[in-house]
Amino acid sequence: MDNPQQNPGSPSGPGQGPKPPSNLPTGSGNQSGGFNPAHPPKVDVRTMGSDTKSVQDSGGGAPKPYSPPPIPPKPSGGMEKPSFTPPKPPIPPKPPTPSSLPAQSGPPKPVGAPGGEPSFKPPSPPSGDKPKQVPELPKKPGSKKGLFTLILSIIIVVGAGVIGYFFVFPLFVGEDEAVNEPAPVFPPAPSVQDTAPPSDLFDVPPAGSLPPDPVPPPEPTIPAPDVPVPSGHSSLFVTPPDITSDVTLDEISTQGVRDAVEITTAQVASLKEVVFMDSEGLLVELSEFAPALIPDLFTEDIVDLFESDFTTAIYSDSKGSWPVYILQRLPTVGTDRAKEDLARIEEINVPSLSNFYLQSSGGAGEWKDGQVLGTSGRYRVFTESGASFNYLWVNDLLVLATNYSAAQEAVRRLQ
Repeated sequence: MDNPQQNPGSPSGPGQGPKPPSNLPTGSGNQSGGFNPAHPPKVDVRTMGSDTKSVQDSGGGAPKPYSPPPIPPKPSGGMEKPSFTPPKPPIPPKPPTPSSLPAQSGPPKPVGAPGGEPSFKPPSPPSGDKPKQVPELPKKPGSKKGLFTLILSIIIVVGAGVIGYFFVFPLFVGEDEAVNEPAPVFPPAPSVQDTAPPSDLFDVPPAGSLPPDPVPPPEPTIPAPDVPVPSGHSSLFVTPPDITSDVTLDEISTQGVRDAVEITTAQVASLKEVVFMDSEGLLVELSEFAPALIPDLFTEDIVDLFESDFTTAIYSDSKGSWPVYILQRLPTVGTDRAKEDLARIEEINVPSLSNFYLQSSGGAGEWKDGQVLGTSGRYRVFTESGASFNYLWVNDLLVLATNYSAAQEAVRRLQ
């Protein structure tokens, strides 16, 4: 192989250098212009051929290209498993048992000293020996019997505890120390008279007449609004009615009352007090009102038994509106006389008695004895649904009601 640094045309060879140019100065005293070095340098050029020849001369073979070993494939998990496997740790030898050590007499000597205790080296077990097997303990034949004895003992202990608590313990504890739970307190049962009337009450119809309506439970009391009451009137109710209002009568008569008082129905029963006023705004007194309503009953001698101021109320429920009239006996009139004179009410005819109602009450049955909230009275049932005339005395007050529920509500507010 040619040397690329060799000047072309210049001879080269061992021991021969390049020839300098002719115009190169040679130094002082040299006028010929030639260059003649005393020691020319030896230059060896290394080539591929020279290297191959050197290898062959030293006993080597021809050069071959290098082929690297193949790269092993990676595992399927994507992680290359390490090729290095750490060696297993050696198993330490078992220490000798005390029986295998030689007996020593006298005080112990230092380890490693002459005649002393030699340094301990655990003996290696022979390769052919097998580990001894520990013999199994024989099973006790009475295991089931022991379990049965345990269960029986528990039952005996529990039974003894129960007997001691319920039979022996009370013998040592007095009756005063015993803890007794208080007896439950039950609220008093409602009175039968407040829930349903007995069989001889006012609404029991006679044979051949329509049965009366069931007695509704007492309605909650609604506080009366502040309605101005005309001067000269004093309500006889102890418990105020649900509402109070004045009603002007254009005509003091049965028809005048029916025209002035509106008939209404209500899902929740209520009691409204009305104060009758004449066309001039004056209070209507009993001496004017009663004879105009039922002249057969309220004659002059009957009217003179009561105060001139009376109370009128309208009880409204789902069946309609039912008037209630309350009259107060004069203090100068005896009780027996007033009751005896008022008994003539049972002698008047049915049409006259119907004038107490705001509409026709139909036919009527016989008079019977009854009670309203424990107060005795008399009643008569009409064919119109809900119509039953009741009259009774509450102390010195005469109650005339056109419906049994209206009589109950009026009596309840008078007590």
